[in-house]
Amino acid sequence: MMILVTGSGCSSLWEPFLENRQQPAADQSTPSDLGVGCPDVPGNLASNSSFESSLTGVGPTGEANNTGKPGSTIAGPWTGCCPQMTDGGTQWSVTQEVAHCGVRSLAVQSTMAEDNVLFQQISDQSANVGKKFRLSGFVHVIQAGNPGQIACEVWDGATMTTLASTQVLTAPTSGWLAVMQSGTVPDGGRLQVRISSTGHIQAYVDDLVLVIP
Repeated sequence: MMILVTGSGCSSLWEPFLENRQQPAADQSTPSDLGVGCPDVPGNLASNSSFESSLTGVGPTGEANNTGKPGSTIAGPWTGCCPQMTDGGTQWSVTQEVAHCGVRSLAVQSTMAEDNVLFQQISDQSANVGKKFRLSGFVHVIQAGNPGQIACEVWDGATMTTLASTQVLTAPTSGWLAVMQSGTVPDGGRLQVRISSTGHIQAYVDDLVLVIP
């Protein structure tokens, strides 16, 4: 079973939902039978998008939460956002419990989340304004509450709006589901890749790719 580590004084926010956590389906690949990573995608703008890398001195895993405290230890860097006024939130952790390729993926555990996101700032794309981009990845939903949803997005850092969102998943999936969406690089070229969740969700995300063909 994957163990989620929360900050001091925060465990009460997670306990009700953690009690009902489920294991991944038995047919899911594990590190024992998937030792080879997916081939690198030329031009992928997202760093550590398969969550196989680690920060120096942190070890093979990493964690982040929506409050940003303590700071994220997920290489990329991937950063959690944002604090909410009500109880609940999201914890993200790199895990070897299940993986699409390689031996690691990102575990997402949300409870009463309010548009929580794990994001990565992409390098300046102002030279590519007006060109098409494509975001793809794999998501495996274990549990989804009512409400509960998760999606992968590309965000415009200039206008603070979502440029593209993959299919919003609101129910458990039978395994890894490929998701994809495309859009256009906006003026300013300030892009973020984001994993967004709301409500109650237990899921895994892996092998994200953002390219400008």
